[in-house]
Amino acid sequence: MFSLSTFAALLAFASAQVEVTLCSDTLCKEPPLAVVHLNSTSGCQTDFSGYKVLGIATNQTALGNAQNTAVRFYRSNDCFATCGSGHLIAQTQGGRSFQSLRRHPVLQSFELVDVDGDGTYAPHGYCGIRHGDAQYFRGQTWRWQQIGRNAFREIPIKEWDDAVHVRQTSREYDWHGSVDAKGEIKWQQIMDNGWSGVKLEEWDDEVNARRSGTVPVIEPSEKNDLESAS
Repeated sequence: MFSLSTFAALLAFASAQVEVTLCSDTLCKEPPLAVVHLNSTSGCQTDFSGYKVLGIATNQTALGNAQNTAVRFYRSNDCFATCGSGHLIAQTQGGRSFQSLRRHPVLQSFELVDVDGDGTYAPHGYCGIRHGDAQYFRGQTWRWQQIGRNAFREIPIKEWDDAVHVRQTSREYDWHGSVDAKGEIKWQQIMDNGWSGVKLEEWDDEVNARRSGTVPVIEPSEKNDLESAS
């Protein structure tokens, strides 16, 4: 007769989708440091941050959406990586995978996630932004709301509401304060039909306020005078 603990262990194994092996050597030939079974409810794994992991192996232990799930390994301690941070060490996907961490021995956390057809994990970890992404800059964490086909607006994460900040892909949107899809440029309206790109990190609501007006019309005689004076 199974004990309660044995039954729980078997149940956990039966529901596991991916088996993760943490290796003490770059080829995973030595006895493993740990073997962890992950499923859709496992969440972020942080219990092995003190281990010197030099290799990782993953194995799909349940049939199904092997190509739509991936295990992501981070040097951050909260399974979070933004573009350019270097916190994402590796991502394994499919049936059986192996990767040496020879150049990245500092493993802090890992998780099982859903990915799209090209292996992209939507919330974060790629260059460029998508609706709902979270990112830290200018002293706080924001989430991106898509307000146009290639335009976004940052919302303080504490103010984010899924019902209010819905995804919009219209071509018609307010350019002032919008951000390009790479998350690099924030547009300031400097006249009625003119905008200037400001680096996202340098934006200041007071300094980069919306401006109005038109470009002065220069009469031909004035234009000739200016050209001759120059």
